Amino acid sequence: MSSSTDPKTTSKINPKPTEEIPSSPNPQDLPKPKPKACYLPRITPIIPGLYLGNLPGSQTTSLLQTHHITAIVSLTTVPNVQNHPATLAAGIPRSRHQWALVIDSSVQDLLIFMTDICDFIDRMAPPVLQSATSLPTPTDPTTQPPIDPEPSHGEAGTGNVLVHCDLGRSRSPTIIIAYLMRKFRIGVDEALRFVQAKQKIKPKEGFLRQLKVWEDTGYQIWGIGGDGKRVAKEAYRVWLGERKVRLREMGF
Repeated sequence: MSSSTDPKTTSKINPKPTEEIPSSPNPQDLPKPKPKACYLPRITPIIPGLYLGNLPGSQTTSLLQTHHITAIVSLTTVPNVQNHPATLAAGIPRSRHQWALVIDSSVQDLLIFMTDICDFIDRMAPPVLQSATSLPTPTDPTTQPPIDPEPSHGEAGTGNVLVHCDLGRSRSPTIIIAYLMRKFRIGVDEALRFVQAKQKIKPKEGFLRQLKVWEDTGYQIWGIGGDGKRVAKEAYRVWLGERKVRLREMGF
């Protein structure tokens, strides 16, 4: 009897090798999404002496020192920002750190804070900001050379002022625009365009409406009544009425 194997039988006995199924990728090996710039520590010069930032930037000691920040305005609901270790380590005490507890909502009244914050910036401003009489032209440097390699932290007006909110896109740009409007006696459109050219911002429509009220009231929402008491100017009273309607629509 022949011992040779039938080729047909062999093909049945020896099946084709199974294809190797690739294993699922390890999630740790996948590229991580790049975080948005607004979530990274950031401080941007707007005009010499005045800077715009976000919460992470305001709490990064090295960044504060690099930009010679010696005074801060915080617009956030985050508590105890004036006592943050990184801010204190940068030499910024509570006396040079103003905190406004405001939410990022169009019904938030920012107008009521504007005068106090503008006055604070003026008190803390370095000489280059104090002496400015108009917005810098495109040919001016966009950054300010250090006022002092080692600014004195015992006095106001020796370093730069930082205004920040959580992301640096809505509340803090609104306040910086309000400050520029008052300081240089300009309208909201001019100040808005100037700040937008420095950094990507997106103030809420309600905040832009408040900036128009700020302009219409001559950068001061309060007047003096016939009895000598403080009264809201007409444009501010109208806005307060609009806000009341909006709050009612929202269920408040």
